[in-house]
Amino acid sequence: PKEEPAPEEPAQPEEPSKPEESKVDYHKAIADLTEAIEKKATELADDVAAQEKLVELGEQALAAIQEAKTQDAVEKALQDALVSINKLQATPKEEPAP
Repeated sequence: PKEEPAPEEPAQPEEPSKPEESKVDYHKAIADLTEAIEKKATELADDVAAQEKLVELGEQALAAIQEAKTQDAVEKALQDALVSINKLQATPKEEPAP
């Protein structure tokens, strides 16, 4: 009976790898992403085209974050998204021709 747990021992190192995967903090990344989108949406309030682009970037970023399997991948997806969102500028308004 004492030797029975021994064969299970090698299986145990696999167990800790599962909790590590679940330690990936999607919530914070999504919260940061949402905050950046809301801030940019306020800046682009009068620009429908830019807001549509912002929504598109947000959806892509959300998908990338959710697909990430490691915390590093989540962070990279978030950083890439924040860079894209911050680069987004309002569409220049065309001056009416005189």
